[in-house]
Amino acid sequence: MHRVMLSIASNCNPVCNLQEARSGLLQMLSDVRFTSAIWTEPYRSASQQAVDNSSASQQRGSEAAAPPALYLNQIATANTDLGFEELCAALKQMEISLGRTSEMKRKGQVCIDLDILLYDDDRYHEKDWQRPYVADLLKELSQSAGMNDWLTTPRNNT
Repeated sequence: MHRVMLSIASNCNPVCNLQEARSGLLQMLSDVRFTSAIWTEPYRSASQQAVDNSSASQQRGSEAAAPPALYLNQIATANTDLGFEELCAALKQMEISLGRTSEMKRKGQVCIDLDILLYDDDRYHEKDWQRPYVADLLKELSQSAGMNDWLTTPRNNT
């Protein structure tokens, strides 16, 4: 049995999409626990901001593109018999079944984003661990009974 911690996020019909993702995760994993869900501003990389600025300058005289929508974020902890690659594939399939497409992602619309933050003692998506909302949700986890062992310092893999 492997322990996992997942990041769940959506900025497109987020309340409904997080509920659908939670339902799917409850069927796929065991001993699932969810933090509360919190709203955040989107994080834009420097390259994404450069593309945004370029697009805005090309739209002079026309209406500017709408800013990306707020994200609803949550963390789940669980156990699974799936290997790491199997879990990645299952999460990817869930994203697709909930409507995620590369075209929507290019437009800044994320129906659902499911990322593995922790698989056993290995940490992934290191930039996500540095974000304030993840720290807030981890603090919430640390206050839950029996969850302190999840927050020991695992190895970084990304």
